[in-house]
Amino acid sequence: MTHTYHAALATIIAQKKSIDGIISARDRAARESAEQEASQLLRCRELWRTQYLPRLQHALHDVNEALDEAGIHLRDIPQRGPEPFISSILFVLFFDGQPEGEKLRIGFDRTGVLTVQRLDPREKLLETLPASALDAEACGRLLTEFVATICNAHFAKLNG
Repeated sequence: MTHTYHAALATIIAQKKSIDGIISARDRAARESAEQEASQLLRCRELWRTQYLPRLQHALHDVNEALDEAGIHLRDIPQRGPEPFISSILFVLFFDGQPEGEKLRIGFDRTGVLTVQRLDPREKLLETLPASALDAEACGRLLTEFVATICNAHFAKLNG
């Protein structure tokens, strides 16, 4: 009976080591995957912070210089998120201190894609323009077109 007991105990120990090895391999793979994802996220945040954000802020400054005399101001509201973005900026046009019309969100997701969203005044999504080829200059042009569209609609409403 002692031999059978030792054989059974050896089998149990071998199975436990096998299970521990499987769990350890899964844990290692999960940890490596999480580290890789965190590294990608940090790269994307750094790219947003060092390249895209300064260019968008420069475009915002240029637009506001042109609008200043008319009492119109384009404000940028930096945001963390919302999903799928890691960082984004919400642009709102103000006429005489009051927000007007649609909003524009430009954001950067965790895969490194720059996306532009057109939103209604309550921030409900109207249109998304994702593009792997979309760069900060293209976003600046879209920002200028957005301002022109809102201004045209505002002045048409005043004249009409």
